[in-house]
Amino acid sequence: MGMADDMKKITEDIIVSHDLRVKVLGDLFSDAHQTMKDFEADRKKMAKEVDSLRKGFQKEHKEMADALREDLKKGETDRLNAFKDLKEDLEKGETDRLNAFKDMMENIQKCIKDIETYTADKLKEFSDARTDMSEELKKELVKANRNLLKGYADERERMAAEWQKMVVTIAGKKVSGPKPVERIVKKKAEKAEIKTAEEVTEETRSLEERILEIISEHPEGMRVGEMEEPLETPRMKLGVITKKLLDEGKVRKEDQFYFPL
Repeated sequence: MGMADDMKKITEDIIVSHDLRVKVLGDLFSDAHQTMKDFEADRKKMAKEVDSLRKGFQKEHKEMADALREDLKKGETDRLNAFKDLKEDLEKGETDRLNAFKDMMENIQKCIKDIETYTADKLKEFSDARTDMSEELKKELVKANRNLLKGYADERERMAAEWQKMVVTIAGKKVSGPKPVERIVKKKAEKAEIKTAEEVTEETRSLEERILEIISEHPEGMRVGEMEEPLETPRMKLGVITKKLLDEGKVRKEDQFYFPL
């Protein structure tokens, strides 16, 4: 039970760490998405400003054209001078507007590039973090499984050693005792062994029925560890019998949960 509790705690810590990282990465992705939305709003705003400048230029051009027509009514010299000045102003104004528009477009392109770079970096960070997290999760699970298997192997070795001691002790008693008594004891042992096997079989059947009953009471699914306390039976024994019920088609399993049929 100690190793199982440790395994459960490790798994829960891994899940909490995974959920926290996914939340942090989700927040980063949301920030990038919001930045893109802000850029789109700024782009629309700049487009409106460009359109306003164009309309202003058209208005000024019309006003200047009207003024030019009025000036043409004056003397030829004044009209030529005015036209020359007007032409210079138009050329200067057009050059300034073109330069301003060029600068604005360069700024827009720079903003687009910065946003694309920022988004690409964030997406790469998200991808790298997810990969690192997956590798870390795999390593932790492998480590936990190794520890669990090692503990199981140690326990099995201890049980084998105790069994060997018992066999040696029984063998020694059989050799030292008289033959008639040995035959009587052997027959009694055989009868006791048969009785014990029958009792074990009956106990297994009873436990199978109790497992089927408790699983049927939980249609949402139940793990082996959750049966340990109500059935007052070690988890390892429950796992063996539940696997037998699964092989016989009496229960259904998804992930770590068993469901009634």
